[in-house]
Amino acid sequence: MARLVTIVLALVVSMAAGTSHARRHHHEADRNPGAVEFDYYVLSLSWAPTFCATHRDRSDECAQPHGFVLHGLWPQYAAGGYPQTCSGRLLTPQESQVAATVYPSAQLAAHEWARHGTCSGLSPRDYFQAAASARDSIRIPSELQPGDRTASMRAADIVRALRGANPSLPSRAIVVNCGGGALTEVRICVDKDLAPRACGPDVRPSCGAAPVAVPGAHQ
Repeated sequence: MARLVTIVLALVVSMAAGTSHARRHHHEADRNPGAVEFDYYVLSLSWAPTFCATHRDRSDECAQPHGFVLHGLWPQYAAGGYPQTCSGRLLTPQESQVAATVYPSAQLAAHEWARHGTCSGLSPRDYFQAAASARDSIRIPSELQPGDRTASMRAADIVRALRGANPSLPSRAIVVNCGGGALTEVRICVDKDLAPRACGPDVRPSCGAAPVAVPGAHQ
């Protein structure tokens, strides 16, 4: 009888260990195997009218009028530079569906996951949720809502408007980028908890001091 009890107990312990291993394996498989150490994120918000003015064939991104749209959430090093393409982990069809609710297009979502998300240490679902949360944490002031006509603003005015709508943003957390004399993007630096923080030395503006065009959404 004692021997039977010993055998049963051994089987129970073995099954429990197997279940624990399976759960741990599933959890590890869900996480990103290419995770690296990094210091903070750059949240990139693209000004859609500028992009769509030269990409009219991108109906998936440009069919509807938009202002700022999510470009990406990028791990960064405090001293400068960033990790990229940290693993070959691909998105499942279900994860791609989640991403499609966050990014302007499935193509952009897949690119952002492969280049930046694989270095975040997060599963695809958690990474996309973090990107959406970071995007939604930024209030866009009325001055930066897309109108019907092209406006003219200085980069300093764009920073001032964003800080007015988001008082917790330090001035060094906001970087405005331009191309061809037009607003292309705003980058906002946040820590790993998505709280605003100063950007690293290599996250620099590219607009200069002169006014730039802010294209309208219906042009």
